[in-house]
Amino acid sequence: SVYTPMEKLPPTSRELFTYNPEKAKKLLAEAGYPNGFSFKAQVANNNQEGLDIASMVVAYLAKIGVNLELETMDYPSYLSKMTKKVMGPGYFFANDHGNPFATIRKNFLPKQTWNPYMMDDDYVTKTWTRANQDPNLSEKEGFDEMKKLNVYCLDQAPAVWLPGPYVYVAWWPWVKNYHGEVRVGAHRAAPILARVWIDQEMKKKMGYE
Repeated sequence: SVYTPMEKLPPTSRELFTYNPEKAKKLLAEAGYPNGFSFKAQVANNNQEGLDIASMVVAYLAKIGVNLELETMDYPSYLSKMTKKVMGPGYFFANDHGNPFATIRKNFLPKQTWNPYMMDDDYVTKTWTRANQDPNLSEKEGFDEMKKLNVYCLDQAPAVWLPGPYVYVAWWPWVKNYHGEVRVGAHRAAPILARVWIDQEMKKKMGYE
């Protein structure tokens, strides 16, 4: 597995997921902003959950003297900001997970669309490239490299990691060739649905027409 549970992360990484306003105020003062500062962040207006989380962040930051103004935008305009890399100093977004190699690539390698923090780290790029291209590495060794890279990238704190929802999928037993997939690479259900078929005989035996 490439997942590292919270309790096994290094202390510096675990601290990023804690709420410590007093330390935040201290860091602001050390950075030359004892009275905080103001900034804007874009957020899509088509996702109520995202808007709620953004509002929560606004409230948290206000407690340490930082004024965050949310700029709500329709999704095409909002997405265009990221794809053109012209977003403001703040940008709320959600990123789907893929296989470990794809997740590291699109989140943390330079010139990737879904890397709005524009992280560009030589160690990450070189390690990812070697793990993907070195024929002498086994699949397990490649996954081990991705696991280490994931922890390393978290520790660099290119973004503020926010909570994500649990996703549940349920389907009738007569829905065949389906295994709980919700998307393919992005918000694309068509390739999944195109391969699903209905066992009409089973459906009828279970009392459904």
